[in-house]
Amino acid sequence: MNIEKYTTSKLDEYTYQFNSFGPKGIIELRVVISEFFGEDAYQGYNLAFGVWDDDLKVINDTADTRNGDMDQILATVAEIALVFLDSPSGGYIYAEGSNLARTRKYQMGISKYFSEIRAHFNVKGLIINSVQNESDRFEWEDIRSGKNYRAFALFKND
Repeated sequence: MNIEKYTTSKLDEYTYQFNSFGPKGIIELRVVISEFFGEDAYQGYNLAFGVWDDDLKVINDTADTRNGDMDQILATVAEIALVFLDSPSGGYIYAEGSNLARTRKYQMGISKYFSEIRAHFNVKGLIINSVQNESDRFEWEDIRSGKNYRAFALFKND
C-alpha cells in the first residue's frame, strides 16, 4: 500500500515488533503469526496483533492506541503478512478482530485500500448463514462491498 509503514523487527520466525508514534507517545505493538490448521493444499496461520504488555509479556488485542495512525499500523501489519506469505512457510493468513467492532474496523481498512491489497492478496470473507433447525453454516467468499464478514483469509497472489 502507498502508506508509510513503520520499521519492523523480526523477533523470531513468527513474531514481529514495531512502534506506533503519535500524540499518545510511543506504543510498542507486536504481531504474532501462529500455525493453526491446514486446508487442502494450504497451511493456515492465525495473525494476531496488538499492544505489547511488557509486564505480562502478552499482546493486548483489545487495547486502542488512539495514536492517530491506524492506517499506518494496518499497512505495517499487511506488509508483515505479505512478507510472511512470501516465505517458505507460505499458506494463507486468517485474521479476525477480538470483537465484532474490531473486525469491522479491519474490514473498513481492507475496503479503503482494496485496489492496492488485491494486487498482492486474494481476500476471502467468512460469512455465517443461519439455517433454521440446523447449526450455522460457515462459508468463505470473495469479499464484496456492502457485506459484513466475521473474519478474513488472505492468500498471496501468484
